[in-house]
Amino acid sequence: VHDALSDVIRLEHSVDGGDWVDSAPADGIFDSPRERIDLTVTATPGEEHSVLLRGTDQAGNLGAVRILLRP
Repeated sequence: VHDALSDVIRLEHSVDGGDWVDSAPADGIFDSPRERIDLTVTATPGEEHSVLLRGTDQAGNLGAVRILLRP
């Protein structure tokens, strides 16, 4: 996750439209404009799943992306 102008302060994910879950950065703290996130989601094998990622920067701007997992 990266932002051109300010620190990333939050990343959340949702699987198949479920509840939003906070995701922690790999180094344990959001403290820079570029953060690595190691994310593992539970998904039923052989089925299609939609993973939504939503990031927030220090200025309160949101960015989102959808990742489609297909069997």
